[in-house]
Order: sequence, then structure tokens, then C-alpha cells
Amino acid sequence: MIEELNSSEFKKVNDIFTDNNPHLPVFSIISGNHPGRIFVDNRNGPQAAIAWAIGRWAYIDGRTDNTGFNLSIPEFINKIVIPDSKKMEMDWFELYLCGNPMWKRIIDRSVKRFDSGKHFESVYIWDRKKYSRFRSDYRFPADVSVKISDVPLLSEKAQASSFVSEKFRDKTTFGFRVLSKKEELTLCCSTGFEVGRKFMVDIITHDPNHRGKGYATMAAVALLNFSLENNLEPLWETAEDNIGSQRLAEKLGFVKNQTYPVFTVEF
Repeated sequence: MIEELNSSEFKKVNDIFTDNNPHLPVFSIISGNHPGRIFVDNRNGPQAAIAWAIGRWAYIDGRTDNTGFNLSIPEFINKIVIPDSKKMEMDWFELYLCGNPMWKRIIDRSVKRFDSGKHFESVYIWDRKKYSRFRSDYRFPADVSVKISDVPLLSEKAQASSFVSEKFRDKTTFGFRVLSKKEELTLCCSTGFEVGRKFMVDIITHDPNHRGKGYATMAAVALLNFSLENNLEPLWETAEDNIGSQRLAEKLGFVKNQTYPVFTVEF
């Protein structure tokens, strides 16, 4: 059996999701900084939980010996995650296993009836000293400009969804855009998963023809300089097969902290 918590009860799962780095999205939901839903095995004394971050991310952790909860996971995907995703015109989501490694076998069985796959992702923490050494020799390209701007937390489809509360619909986060005249080449921003001084980084280069030209580095440097000035702690998360993202992270002073399996479910 899986029960949904009210937002006033979210703190009940603080002790279930214990890793502050890969579980930052979960704590962002708990603290009310990002929209999401939390489901547990027993609302009066939860031992296992699923956090569904509105968008495409789900996280599961806790004890693995509640058979009723485990057997309900496929139904949870069918009745909660897939309908929520379709309302936002998403046809896939990711389930992160950042904690108890015993969940891997359970989720393997749970997603067999779906079109699913598995990969690994890593979270990187920022070493300011390494970044400072890189920054001392870095020069911004002269042919483009970089501009700080507000970035919508949610897509338009997510903002219009009935299960997203009003306070999140116009919420923004911060980012830096690399511009050539009026064309946006690259955006580096906070994902909106933020707790205290920590936030997760997102970086997007829109046109493949603009990749490999240093624009992503430029946007990231602007974001990291802003982080230094405001005493923020960025986290970088990327897939194990995304070599370009890993190299950029390491160049900017990020150090791999933890690697974990992620299941992708398509529908």
C-alpha cells in the first residue's frame, strides 16, 4: 500500500532520504522550494518513501522489506506518475536510486511491464580552490555577451497543471544566458532544486552547431562567479556516458561525489 502525504507532513521523510547531495531535489520539495508529491508506506510512521518532483524526477529510499509497498510501485507509476507526466506532455520519467542499494532489484522487477531502461548518473561537488585556479587564466570570448536573467522554474505546461499550487506558477530561479546579438546560444541556471546555499546546475546549448565553441563554459563561469560572490554551493549532476558534461564539470573544479543507478520509464 502506498499513501500520499499532505505538504504539512513532508518532514516525516527527512530521516528516510539521508544523502544531502543526490537527494537535494527531495529536500527542495520537503522545504517547499519546488513542487512535488511524497508517498509513503505508512503515514503514521513511514519507513519507505517515493518523492515525485513535478517534471520528470522520482526518488525512492528507505527500508525495502514492506512487501505491500513494493508490490504497489507499478500501480503507483500507472495511476500517479504517468497521468501527471501526460498532463505536462511528457512521455517518460526517471526514477533515481541514490540511497539503499537493495532497491535496485525491487525496481528491476517493478518496471519490467513498462518500456524501461537503466543508466548511471553522478553528482559532483564544487572545489572552489580548483575553480579559482581555472578562473585566473580564463577570459570571456569577445564576440558574445553574457547576461543574468530570471528563468521560469516550470514549463508552461507544468505551470498550468491543476496539481501545481499557485505559489509555484510564476516562480523563477536564476541563470546566465550567452547571447549573440539577440539570439540565446546557451543557458546555465539553477534547476530550482535549492535548499539553503545548495542548488543543482542545469546547462543547455540549444543548437548543436553551437556546441564545442566554449559557450557552455562561458555561461557556467558566469554562474560560478555569481556563486562565489553569494556564497552558494552548486552541485553538478550528469549521466555517466555524457563525457562532455563530465569534462566541463571537472574543468570547472567539480569533483565526483557519488554514482547511482537511474531507471528511465517511457510510455
